[in-house]
Order: sequence, then structure tokens, then C-alpha cells
Amino acid sequence: MLKKKDFDDKREISIFDEALIFNRDDYWQFRMYLPTEKRYIQQSLKTRNKAIAIEKGKDLFHDIRAEVRNGKKLFSMTTKDAVTA
Repeated sequence: MLKKKDFDDKREISIFDEALIFNRDDYWQFRMYLPTEKRYIQQSLKTRNKAIAIEKGKDLFHDIRAEVRNGKKLFSMTTKDAVTA
């Protein structure tokens, strides 16, 4: 669930109320919070076209959700976690 409620329509678009695509330096970026890992995943969509960015963002959202649902870790263990483990 996104914390942010108000979006700049030209630069930010919510994807399924859990992810966000935003325009940065004319390129669209994807960002999503992963509560299981307590981190944001951010990735370039490598496009300047808004419609293509929305479709790529939706596809990436579904891919990430499937990986998380299957138990895959998207980030490696931090040094702090390795020391305590």
C-alpha cells in the first residue's frame, strides 16, 4: 500500500495502489515497497512514452508479486543481518 495519496498527474502514476511509476529526467521509473524485505525496489522502465511505461509497470508489478509469492528474495542479505545470523 502506498503512503502517498496525492500524485502529480504528469510525473507520477499509481499502479494497483501498491506501486508507482514516475518520470525522472524524461525517463519513466518504477518503484514498489516490499514489506517482507522492508525495502523499496526501483527500476528504470527505459522508455519516455507514458502509455508504454504504464504497461511495463503493470507487467513488472505482476512479475515482482509472483516472485515474492514464491518465496524468492529480491535483495541479498546485508552485512548487519549476516553478523547477527
